[in-house]
Amino acid sequence: MKNFDDLIKKFRLQLAETPLYSPAGKTFSCNNSEYSGTYWIYEGKDFYIDIHNMYIKEDYVFNESEFLSNYLSLISNYIISCNGEWDTPYQNIGPNTILIMDVFRENNYIFHKNSIFYGVSLKFKENMLKKYVVESLQLKRNNVSHVFLSTRDTITEPIKKLANKILNCTMEKPAADLFFEGIAKEWLSITINAFLKSKNKKSVPLSDKKAIEKVCLYINDHYSMKIPQSLLEKIAMMSGTKLKSTFKKIHNMSITEYTQRKRINFAENLLMTSDIDIKNIAKAVGYSSPGRFSALYKRYKGQSPKDARKNK
Repeated sequence: MKNFDDLIKKFRLQLAETPLYSPAGKTFSCNNSEYSGTYWIYEGKDFYIDIHNMYIKEDYVFNESEFLSNYLSLISNYIISCNGEWDTPYQNIGPNTILIMDVFRENNYIFHKNSIFYGVSLKFKENMLKKYVVESLQLKRNNVSHVFLSTRDTITEPIKKLANKILNCTMEKPAADLFFEGIAKEWLSITINAFLKSKNKKSVPLSDKKAIEKVCLYINDHYSMKIPQSLLEKIAMMSGTKLKSTFKKIHNMSITEYTQRKRINFAENLLMTSDIDIKNIAKAVGYSSPGRFSALYKRYKGQSPKDARKNK
């Protein structure tokens, strides 16, 4: 694989005067017509860890997968803040989600203007995937991305904890080398463990998986509205009982919890990136009662909306 410094040059990044995060990595800055902000990266033997914190000035389409294949094989991104879409297949890219990029497949990602793209990612080189995924799980190489794609909705919280450890790490080499190698292996082990658990569950027919995917896409686009279960039953073409049981089998949570998490994740993004008052944020994501909104926010985020805004 080529030297990653060539990739830095392609995206017009400049080495920053003031380093951010762990000094074991490098901090870059950029300011062009499409985006501005900072980028931090650490390179290990078989992986990269990086942090994007960019303001998107204009709608930005990223489709550089083929070029990236010269440097790495697959990217697992934990998204802290983002407003965009991924069109292969179509899905919203929002806060507190995991975005998988297989650089050997065609990918188009759209990031919307006047938004923040803030995320932590693990970029795997081919050697690490070959050793721990292809050989250990006895998979064909073209099935590797399925391991990551099929588990992304069930591992958000443990990956979020790893992302926060990366953001708060101030270690220098050689301590940082040991720390980041451990993080990379734990990130991958969480993914593999979730994949193995899902294989041991009773298989869900492909037609049911596609039906639940349609339900999720509808919720993702209408999360702030009151969505009758009867409508979701029609979308999935399932009875209420089958819809609820199949949804929970696939996502390890109820439809209600899925919707609540979606609302709270978007509320978190508004709290971090705007000055909209908390009462109006609650209304924007579908809650007429600020008290109910605050209770759910604390349940899923561990702090009140007021404290979250103070700590941003």
